[in-house]
Amino acid sequence: MTNRQRLQLWVFLAISALSLAAGLLVERDDPPLDQLCSARTAQELETADGRQWLLHQHALDLRGDGHGDTKSSSRLLEASARQTLGYLHRTTSFTHRREGQRLLLHVQRSDKSETDNLESQQLASLGLFLFTEGVDLTFSVRRLGPDRMLIGNGLGVALLCEQNLPHN
Repeated sequence: MTNRQRLQLWVFLAISALSLAAGLLVERDDPPLDQLCSARTAQELETADGRQWLLHQHALDLRGDGHGDTKSSSRLLEASARQTLGYLHRTTSFTHRREGQRLLLHVQRSDKSETDNLESQQLASLGLFLFTEGVDLTFSVRRLGPDRMLIGNGLGVALLCEQNLPHN
């Protein structure tokens, strides 16, 4: 390798290192908090009466004005008889803000359906996104791209979020 080639290599490496450092120092914008999020889970539960399955759907709407709402529904099935043992339906309204890698929620209202026959205490350790009125909650947020993110609850369940389409 000649001296000229070495110099060109060093200049290339120096410019690459400076570009990388500048990229790390410049803050990237967080994805807008105008997101639709969803998750579906199926969890097997071992009980004294045998195996059961809990099927859960969750939808979360984070609007750009700092407000949002959720809809959750769960169904508990007895595995061997494939019989439904209970239901859980919840709706929640909240305010939200993002601080770095955390999403902060303040639950304003939480309602349940008259057809509910499962208690949320029975399901507390299962990682469902069930909210109680008046509570402040914190969730981890992971950016996946310019218009996508994951919201995790720390119990193994995450919501996939995509940017809302413009409202007409």
